[in-house]
Amino acid sequence: MDGSQAQKLSSTANVRPDVLEWRRSGRCGAAGTCVEVAGVDGLVFIRDPSSDSTVITLTPDAWRKLLVWLRNGR
Repeated sequence: MDGSQAQKLSSTANVRPDVLEWRRSGRCGAAGTCVEVAGVDGLVFIRDPSSDSTVITLTPDAWRKLLVWLRNGR
């Protein structure tokens, strides 16, 4: 992680999850068992709306790697 990425991650303390525009897949279905994602300031935020208020913050590169990993059935 370079210095600019570390700076972005350290500034996420100022991001309020309640004001982000959260999205979820159209394939989620009625059960609502999907996670939600939001993007702001070049970062990706992930949360499970059915649990506590934990939000995971990823860089775009880490988000892409996670999606590849998930698509490969890991």
